[in-house]
Amino acid sequence: MITIKHVQEGFSLIELMIATAVIGILLAISLPSYQNYTARTADNACLAEVKIYSAIAIAALANGETPVAASAKTCLSIDTAVNIATPITAIPNPPGKGSISCNLSNSGICVLTPGT
Repeated sequence: MITIKHVQEGFSLIELMIATAVIGILLAISLPSYQNYTARTADNACLAEVKIYSAIAIAALANGETPVAASAKTCLSIDTAVNIATPITAIPNPPGKGSISCNLSNSGICVLTPGT
């Protein structure tokens, strides 16, 4: 008598369900971290841009000139300086959540205030 042996082909339903559950758990853990990372990156990119603008503004004000208006690429807006006592403020592009303030009278030190 000849016996036919059945060979399993593919994956069983329970194996597929377990793999899907593991992927779902990994996504649930990693997505909030990724969102925090992109927000911090947007904040830091705007901070770098504002630091450069503050150095240009300090040089222009030291020469008695009016600083040129800032063209923001990584910031929604940069409030330009009119004199050395006026701080420069900026808001990062989304997904950035912070705000930036640069004190020109203190060597252009810029501070990033994280948002929520």
